[in-house]
Amino acid sequence: MARKGEEPTHGNYNKKICFVICPIGKDTSPERLWSDKILKYIIEPVASKKYKVIRADKISAPGMIAPQIIRYLKESEVVIADLTFHNPNVFYELAIRHVTKKPYIQLIKIGQEIPFDTATNRTIPIDIDVQVADDARKELEKQLESIESGIPSIDNPIAITDIILEAERTGNTDQITNAKIIEIISDIQSQLYGINRKVESVTRSGGGGGVSFGVMGSDDEKEKLSRLNELKKDIEQYNDLN
Repeated sequence: MARKGEEPTHGNYNKKICFVICPIGKDTSPERLWSDKILKYIIEPVASKKYKVIRADKISAPGMIAPQIIRYLKESEVVIADLTFHNPNVFYELAIRHVTKKPYIQLIKIGQEIPFDTATNRTIPIDIDVQVADDARKELEKQLESIESGIPSIDNPIAITDIILEAERTGNTDQITNAKIIEIISDIQSQLYGINRKVESVTRSGGGGGVSFGVMGSDDEKEKLSRLNELKKDIEQYNDLN
């Protein structure tokens, strides 16, 4: 049992865990102020309805990757990763989550680039702006509902590579073909997200008044990405049955 003032370990807590990894820094640093606001105004209002929300710095000192953090990364029902400021620890921790093939959600501040290897996953644009924060909460709720539905999603490079290697090991030609299709779809998704981010940047620099940047891309681009995700799920379900 955890002592007073400590977070309980995952096994001793009867509510599902949403583990938050984000840039921390010192108490008064820009990173800490940013992360505190995102936790308070975007993550907690949505995630705390069904999860116990735990942030990494609540169980370890900033800058440390403690065994307890790795345990939460491996065992939590969902992980939310804020990629803002491109913090190295966040990417290290996200990579650990990738290995588990368990659900995770990515966030990043509007205007910051999403690194290539994490661009295939739908990343929620966030900011302190009221409209953007509202849009981010809605998208976060949608992604959490998708996770709650239990529909599997293969959306990280490690999981995709494992599918390909397993298919090649078993010699199942259908699975090999499907695995490579998933890889191609993921690459297309990555390119589409990159295009969307560039369009956003150009639109913002143009000073177009009254434009909301809460959700990436046009309706047409979002529809294309949605169809790609559905195709990936169909292929994954086919592989599970074969």
